[in-house]
Amino acid sequence: MFSCIKQRILLPISLIIFVLIAVSATISYFNEQNNLYDSNRALMTQEFHQIELLIGENSKIACTLASWIAKDPVIAKAFAERDRNKLLELLLPKYENLKKDLNLAQFQFHLPPATSFLRLHKPSKFGDDLRNIRPTVVAANTQLTPQAGLDKGVAGMGIRGVVPVLYQNKHIGSVEFGMRVNDKLLKPLTSKYGFDISILVPKGNTFVFQARTHTMPIKQKMIPTIREVYQTGKTQMHRVNKSGKKILTCFFPLRDFSGNVIGVVTIPTNITSQLSNIYWEIIEISAISFFALLASFLFINTVINNLIQRPLNRFLSFFSLLEKGNYSERLDTKHFKCEMKTLATGVNTMTQSVEQALASAEESKEKARNQTTRTKKALEQTKEKENKVRELLNSMYTVSSEAKSITHKIASAAEKMSSNFHSVTSIAENQQTRVTEATTAIEQMKIAISEVTSTTSDSAQSSRQSINTATSGEKVVSGVLEAISQVKDIADDLDSQMDELNTQTGSVGQVIGVINDIADQTNLLALNAAIEAARAGESGRGFAVVADEVRKLAEKTMNATKEVEEKITAIQTAADSNSKMTKQAAESVALATELAQESGTALSVIVQNVKRNTTQAENIAASAEEQATASEQVSGAMIEINSLASEIYSNMQYSVSEISNLVKRVDKLDTLISQLHNEDDIKEDTPSSASFQ
Repeated sequence: MFSCIKQRILLPISLIIFVLIAVSATISYFNEQNNLYDSNRALMTQEFHQIELLIGENSKIACTLASWIAKDPVIAKAFAERDRNKLLELLLPKYENLKKDLNLAQFQFHLPPATSFLRLHKPSKFGDDLRNIRPTVVAANTQLTPQAGLDKGVAGMGIRGVVPVLYQNKHIGSVEFGMRVNDKLLKPLTSKYGFDISILVPKGNTFVFQARTHTMPIKQKMIPTIREVYQTGKTQMHRVNKSGKKILTCFFPLRDFSGNVIGVVTIPTNITSQLSNIYWEIIEISAISFFALLASFLFINTVINNLIQRPLNRFLSFFSLLEKGNYSERLDTKHFKCEMKTLATGVNTMTQSVEQALASAEESKEKARNQTTRTKKALEQTKEKENKVRELLNSMYTVSSEAKSITHKIASAAEKMSSNFHSVTSIAENQQTRVTEATTAIEQMKIAISEVTSTTSDSAQSSRQSINTATSGEKVVSGVLEAISQVKDIADDLDSQMDELNTQTGSVGQVIGVINDIADQTNLLALNAAIEAARAGESGRGFAVVADEVRKLAEKTMNATKEVEEKITAIQTAADSNSKMTKQAAESVALATELAQESGTALSVIVQNVKRNTTQAENIAASAEEQATASEQVSGAMIEINSLASEIYSNMQYSVSEISNLVKRVDKLDTLISQLHNEDDIKEDTPSSASFQ
């Protein structure tokens, strides 16, 4: 089977091309199908982002409403006083109006950390603990930051906006607005973009619809996929056949305000027509490829006959002639083309080379015989040269033995000299150390004498200055007595001015009370305006900005009046304190007068004692200067001795170093002589060329 070379070439090539077409068609089909899945997945991902944007916008609205309520001082005050009736009176009408326009489901207040205080949507129910089911409330009250996004509750999933409430810079609880997640929330997206949506939430061991825009039920075989998306938080895609239609569904994890998965969003797409188009495109490409295969088969058969089969037959005939020993025959290259012609030329060249090689083989045999004769003569000459080299090595060995004996004697003498120099160096080093210590001691004594001289001179100078200072002090005491009398008069005037300041600050406090009342009314008007702006939607956004600025201005006014009131209270307190301190100052002035008189008497006694101490200090300074002069002379002599000892030590160190270098050179020479002996021994043991031969 497949004995003909044409069959061996055509059949495998045809089979390979057929397999390539089949594999290519299959791969193309699956690639197109995957591209279809990827494009639809990207489209459904964009649709899911629209859902996230819708939830985000509603979260902002809920958080904005909660922030307005939390910042209103009247509402914050009522909440701080735990006045439910007041809060109902202020907010219940507004909640009823907002509920219709904004799809509101909840409006409530909480006590820290998560206890219901007032539900505007259900006023009769309060006091229940929400810590286990309302993480947004717990986060807002513990972190004291606004929380917005999806969250679970008693009534199910909702869009929440929870804001902490502060009153007088103290945290008192939180306020919340909640919107429903239902069919009404999703219908605007379906109307605008034309795709169906459903939101699934877990219930027991299965999942149920929270909101949807279609009527398709949940198939049980999809439950594992939905559960996997809910547990792992990763997007999944699943294709099902329903009523002859191919439905591609993408499952997205729906996350709450903190990033945890609380539901699954499903977006189905009908891809029946798209898959059908891909199928017929692949069939068309496969048919075209099959006809191309048939045409290729016929073309290759013709090419093989002309370019391979006929030239091979001519080669076989020529090789049969070579087999018989007829190397003078040559191929006619005009019957060959392309590579076959090159091959025929190469075969002719090879045949010619073989013919020439046979002729030159005889010549090589004769040359080999002549070369053998010349080699024998060269070996005899080598033996004579080897004997001469051996005699020269023996002479070198005798000389090296004598040199080695001399190096040993030099090394021994150098070691003894090095030992003696080390001893002398040690003695010089000890002498240098002793001289250095003596010099240091003399310098310390010199410094001590200088300090004594300086101290006694300073003491004498200080004594003279003390005499002058004490004399001036007597005059200063008289001036102090006059200044104290003037201070007493000033303290009396200051006391009367403090009484007048207390009267003026009391009248300012009445004006501040009137300003506080006006700011409270302005803040309440700003809250009402903000709620109306929220109801108006997009058209009321500009008015909401103005209302917010008015509210901020009212808050700044209230804060400013509080600061002014605190400052006035501080002024009154300081004035009372200053009045008391002024009276105490008058008493202290009288006491200071008595002490100043006693100081004058004491200064006279000090002047006499200081004069006696000055005379004694001058005598001590003169003696110290004489000792300093003698110590300088001794110090100079020790420095000269130390310099001489250092020079001796340096010279000895240099001598020791040079002797060490001499020992190293002698050792190196001894090593070289030993190596020379070893080489001579090796050469004596080397076999002669005659024995090698």
